[in-house]
Amino acid sequence: MTIYDSRDKPAYGNFRAERRYGENPYILKWWTPSHDELLAKQIAGHQWMWYWGITDQIVAITPREIVDAWRAEDPLCSNYAWYNILMYFAASRAEKLELTKKIRKPQWKVCPLCDQRFVEDSLPVPLVERLGINQLDFCAPCLSSALLQNSGNKTSSKEEVLVYLRDLVEVLGRIPPQDFGEGKDDISDLDASERLAVLRILKRKPALERVKNYLVPGLRL
Repeated sequence: MTIYDSRDKPAYGNFRAERRYGENPYILKWWTPSHDELLAKQIAGHQWMWYWGITDQIVAITPREIVDAWRAEDPLCSNYAWYNILMYFAASRAEKLELTKKIRKPQWKVCPLCDQRFVEDSLPVPLVERLGINQLDFCAPCLSSALLQNSGNKTSSKEEVLVYLRDLVEVLGRIPPQDFGEGKDDISDLDASERLAVLRILKRKPALERVKNYLVPGLRL
């Protein structure tokens, strides 16, 4: 069983950083109020998953020469991955500033695709990115079978492929690309009812190679 198969437990363990990680003088010498604002913004937008990718966000707003100088100066960087050092610093810093108190408790919901209960933090990062942290209305097993790359029925018949294509075009009102559903932003602009309708179709989607085998002339899908 993988994290994509679970509904009743967090996809990742509770991430906590010791206070001492946030007292690193080599980072504090260049850390600014803008960095603290970044932590608050990241927490507001990503809740309990905020620390995923926080290092990239920090590097993006910090002059490269400063990051390079810190990596050369901080003795921790000789023994540990600098990427993780920054992540643990950020986590400890957020705790110290009590920013993490604004992280809401993951809710228990019922997935409309399978009618089974699941807790929001059971969804892995790639699935949360596709839905948005405040629209986690479907469970990981249902989403992984509908959205992840290399998913889909590898034995779908020609008739099943064509019915799937017709249904998808009808719901979307347009002809999507062949691999629709596997892109991170494919369903991000759909409202709740449209998203549910599309995911019900994607749950029975053929594998991409089956779609290509039976591609209707003149259609991109």
